[in-house]
Amino acid sequence: MLRVGAIALAIALALAGGALVFVATGLPVAGSYRTMWNGALGSTSAFAQTLVASTPLILTGLSVTVARWMRVWNFGAEGQLYMGATFATAVGLWYPNWPRPLLVVAMLSAGALGGAAWSLGPALLKVGPKVNEIITTLMLNFVALLLVDFLLHGRWRDPLALGFPLSRQLSSNSTMPALFGSAVHAGLLVALAAALLLWFVPSWSRWGLVTDVTGKIRGAGNASISANQKIVLASELLARKRRLRRAWSWPIEAADPARRARGR
Repeated sequence: MLRVGAIALAIALALAGGALVFVATGLPVAGSYRTMWNGALGSTSAFAQTLVASTPLILTGLSVTVARWMRVWNFGAEGQLYMGATFATAVGLWYPNWPRPLLVVAMLSAGALGGAAWSLGPALLKVGPKVNEIITTLMLNFVALLLVDFLLHGRWRDPLALGFPLSRQLSSNSTMPALFGSAVHAGLLVALAAALLLWFVPSWSRWGLVTDVTGKIRGAGNASISANQKIVLASELLARKRRLRRAWSWPIEAADPARRARGR
């Protein structure tokens, strides 16, 4: 209930802030929000385009979530998104004649590698000389933007783009399959699957448990907490460990000759 209230409060504050901007610029509040709604959700085509634009943002938001498990502030998601797109575009431009399944998988892998590589520098600086990750990830956003700008005005520039910063068009083999004959593609399913996976990982996998424990230990080490708070933290982690053991033992025991799961 508390989380739902926090989400509702965030939405209300965002709408109120937007209303203040509209009033300050002399625009009608209700009419402006109606136009925004129609542009994003007012038709099937608009809704499809909204889902297409949301897909990379969902994946980028999930990457920030993973960093927060370790109590790390990743302010470089924008730069990592751009670098992932750069790596994926490079593969699409260099190997346009590869079979579609191979090229799509290669571009997805290259995009993931590009984003991970761009965050590796701040990570090494964090664990080595203890450089604050907020500074390094934030500043690398500008470096990534300038690099993309350099490519779009240089080697990758489309000579038929009439001076606009656009790359050469990728081949049809680089596109993901469309869903239901609309503009929405299978990338949305990838993003939703990743969201479900990250919902599962923290509570029901060994790696997620270790990551969460490490993050909470780091958080406890950086804050002044009482002995009672430490007891509560230890109890929570122990309960999650037991839940993890039970979750993974049930499928195994269900496959034994007795063909039944055993309770605890």
